[in-house]
Amino acid sequence: MDAAEVLKKFLTQGLQLDLESLNFFTTSPDKINIFLETIGKEAVRPSTITKKEIQKLLPESDAKIKIVEMFPTIHETLTVEEMTEMFQKQYEQIKKLLSNRVDLPNTISINKISDRIKQFSVVATVLEIDGRILTLEDSTGKISTRLAAEVEQEAGLLILDETAGFVCEKTEDDIIIKKIIQPDITFKKEIKKTTEDTLVLFSPSEKIQEINAQIKFFFQQNEIKVIMNSSVQILPDPCIIDISDVKIFLSSGKDLENFKNKLGVSSARVLLNLVKKRLLHPSKPFIRDTFFEEIPDIFVVNFFGEAEDIKYKGTEFLSLGSEDSSRVGWIVNLRTRENVKISLDK
Repeated sequence: MDAAEVLKKFLTQGLQLDLESLNFFTTSPDKINIFLETIGKEAVRPSTITKKEIQKLLPESDAKIKIVEMFPTIHETLTVEEMTEMFQKQYEQIKKLLSNRVDLPNTISINKISDRIKQFSVVATVLEIDGRILTLEDSTGKISTRLAAEVEQEAGLLILDETAGFVCEKTEDDIIIKKIIQPDITFKKEIKKTTEDTLVLFSPSEKIQEINAQIKFFFQQNEIKVIMNSSVQILPDPCIIDISDVKIFLSSGKDLENFKNKLGVSSARVLLNLVKKRLLHPSKPFIRDTFFEEIPDIFVVNFFGEAEDIKYKGTEFLSLGSEDSSRVGWIVNLRTRENVKISLDK
């Protein structure tokens, strides 16, 4: 927007701008409507707007955005040794999480299974799924198992290469899986919040950038644009950021679409089920270090399925919808952790 257009907007409201404030609104046109709406509520309005007035009515955010984790995609061909090392590391991390679970009684390694042991548990990686037949593998070997009828529905959410706990019963002919134990998300006793109101916008479109929010994230094809205090930053996709100790996972959602028929119809639902497994993206192309050691406070994901807000054990999952359903933006107040949905289909 050029200076003449900015001046015209303010003159129609009976307001003038000094040179400094004119320069501000010329370079930040998205702030004009917000400012005019805010100053319209003031009992006494100055005839000339100065930078001091702007700072009073449009305070800049003191929040800092830090990228705490990135997940680079591996496009090159991996050696057998590299793949083995990656899966072994993932297996050991999840095995450690499950090591103290009381619902995994008599946990043994696969090579210790014998005819005299009838009831046991294993922590293993899903190698193959063929109907009710599962091939499981740990660092000592692999076994063929059969799902009990009562766990068939739950097993429908299993994916190749995930590691979980399996409570088993050995019969004369089969090893029957009676129960499946996933790492899951630990309930958060303390919900992370900022000390001051911090309004954050998450949107798949920049057409609502005039929304009053101190920090704005716009999800684009291969990157995420963030606007804060009139500056623009491009974030990698996906990534985990930190805003005043509140950790937020951001993703365009493209890499999750392969899982939607199995794990959920919305990108938020798919991501929730992957995070329960403590994985980000376990399929090809691989993303290095996919294990979630510390679960972020908020997950925001775009691309497919309906818009959805899921709260699970103190963690929030937000999806922005899709062109096939509806597109929405979410405004989240990081102090109260309340959110507002804004439809983009109007």
